[in-house]
Amino acid sequence: MLNRESFKGMVEFVVDQSKVNSPDLFIIKKQYRKDKMNVVPISYYYVYKGVIYQAPSFSSVLNNNIQIVSNNLLDILNEV
Repeated sequence: MLNRESFKGMVEFVVDQSKVNSPDLFIIKKQYRKDKMNVVPISYYYVYKGVIYQAPSFSSVLNNNIQIVSNNLLDILNEV
């Protein structure tokens, strides 16, 4: 029988529906288990109506927002 200790040093997928209220939506977390209590999230996926999507990373969302702000600022400065 497998226990949590047998997953040490492995990558695992955890399905969590407790944080969503829709029966059509599932969240899947890919994580690396360092030991019994410590896990490091690698990526998140969500399944909506049978289609799997990968959630963007925080850094890609931040980079995109910075790019949008800088482009808008450049447009404003060019108009002045």
